[in-house]
Amino acid sequence: MTFDLSTTDIGFLCVIIEQPFPLFIEDPFADYSPEKMEREWISFCEESFSKGFLKLNEEGNPYITDHLMEHLAGIFTAEQVISVIENEEIRTIIYTGENTEKNVVVKVYPEHYSLSLVTSEGFHSELLSVATDTNNEINQLNEFQLEVSLADFEKLLEILSEQGTDALFTYCENMNLPAKSVSTILSAVHSQNTTVYLKENLRHRETKMTVAANDSGKIKTATTVYSAAGDKVILRETQLGNLPLLLTS
Repeated sequence: MTFDLSTTDIGFLCVIIEQPFPLFIEDPFADYSPEKMEREWISFCEESFSKGFLKLNEEGNPYITDHLMEHLAGIFTAEQVISVIENEEIRTIIYTGENTEKNVVVKVYPEHYSLSLVTSEGFHSELLSVATDTNNEINQLNEFQLEVSLADFEKLLEILSEQGTDALFTYCENMNLPAKSVSTILSAVHSQNTTVYLKENLRHRETKMTVAANDSGKIKTATTVYSAAGDKVILRETQLGNLPLLLTS
């Protein structure tokens, strides 16, 4: 089941269950006068009852239906959230929890949000569906992984941006880095044909930003890890099918 909700709908639902607004919306009532708030509340209730979002209890007070509550609970009890960013705009937000088969996918549209529950298998499919140029014919690919400090990664990007691929290749050779793999990955993730995945761990205060470039079922990624232990970047080259594990690990 999928629920289509406006920013105002989500705001009133949060008021009913006494939860803070989720991070993907700003306060929808920031500029509301008491009179406008009352009008919007009446309109929200009327529409929500007809849509099956709300019911009345024995005291005549509105409460959220079980199906919708299950979706909202998945957001407010999530262990981590993954935002999928394309063309510098958030397109999809996925809330996941540990040891649960229920994950919430939020699709972001200009005028509303679409909420749906998915299993772990559906969650993996959702992550793979946003990657472009998928090809069932996946060629043999040697797995590659290299971890560097954030400062070193920024230096590599600076050389690529200002001096080009040949200069980056030479610099990597001088620093005893695998020049071909590093220059290929950085060139791919530095291009415009990429998808950004921002993963925030809501329990352990760790943020990971993965920039992924997909080439017919083969992906090149740069994952920046921000944590109290120190910031670092992990460069990878692997198969597209490994993307969900890469993003959630």
